[in-house]
Amino acid sequence: MLGDALVLARGIPGADRIAFVERYDPSLPPVLGDEEKLMQVVLNLVRNAVDAVATTPSPRVTIETSVSPLRLRVASGRTRPLARVSIQDEGPGIPEAMLQRLFTPFATSKPHGTGLGLAISRRIVEAHGGRIEVRNRAGGGAEANVYLPLDVP
Repeated sequence: MLGDALVLARGIPGADRIAFVERYDPSLPPVLGDEEKLMQVVLNLVRNAVDAVATTPSPRVTIETSVSPLRLRVASGRTRPLARVSIQDEGPGIPEAMLQRLFTPFATSKPHGTGLGLAISRRIVEAHGGRIEVRNRAGGGAEANVYLPLDVP
């Protein structure tokens, strides 16, 4: 699914000059969920990353998957492993004041943005039993991490 999302992302205006780096963990078990909805989340996050690096001299967006060290506690008290899908950019980062409002509907710093992308993405991820986090990276840029339960016993 991530490969398909990247094919679509390469069609975003300006994406043709961006280097997309893919780092996928081949041992990652499947994630159960609505593929179209999860694709919507990934595309939204990649689109945000593409926008963030649009004016940088060497634009790069990294998509990475791994088994997360975080675990999900289920009703029985047991824990389940989580997959981590990470989208990282090397843009200017997110202003601190905006970080506090990222998932609030209609909060946007983009001139033509609706401010709904991350709010909708959070609902989709939470409906799948996961969570989403966005933060600034220490070396610059931003990172969005989506954590989803893995399909393992």
